[in-house]
Formats: sequence, C-alpha cells, structure tokens
Amino acid sequence: MKSMRILIEICNMFIVVGIDVIKLVSALENEDFTDFEDCLQYECAKEFNADYIITRNPSDFNKSSVPTIKPSNFIKQHDQVNNTLSDKSH
Repeated sequence: MKSMRILIEICNMFIVVGIDVIKLVSALENEDFTDFEDCLQYECAKEFNADYIITRNPSDFNKSSVPTIKPSNFIKQHDQVNNTLSDKSH
C-alpha cells in the first residue's frame, strides 16, 4: 500500500484546515475565481496565513494573495532545507 504510506506522510507534513460556513460564503461571493474548489483552497490558505498553495495549476490562482508553488518545486525546496539542516547538525 505505497499510496497509503504516501498519504500518511503528507498528512504528517501538513496541517489540514477545515471548511466552515464563513469560508463557504466567502468562496461563493468571491468573483476572482471561476472554480469553486480552487476558491475554497484559497480561502483556507488565506485564513491560515499559509506560505503557499501547492498546485499543479498556478494559473488557477492568478488573483490569489497567497503565493503558489508547483509540487515539484516545493519538494526541491523542502529537500534543500532538510539537507541544509542536516549539514548543520553534523
């Protein structure tokens, strides 16, 4: 069950933010997004003060005040930070 292990690892890496009525209404009223699910992700990221929205489609978030990053770039950045921290501990 490799996919299950990967999902568990992702859940341990990130904080999952819930959707409430305030986020739902904000997403419904937000005219900057054409895709409702993208807008919900944006509303959650904005309220959480997230560093990034990780997405394969950054163009879907052109009007987002939260920066976007592609998964491959996030992984590279994450690996660089881990390598730097590992080097400092030796």
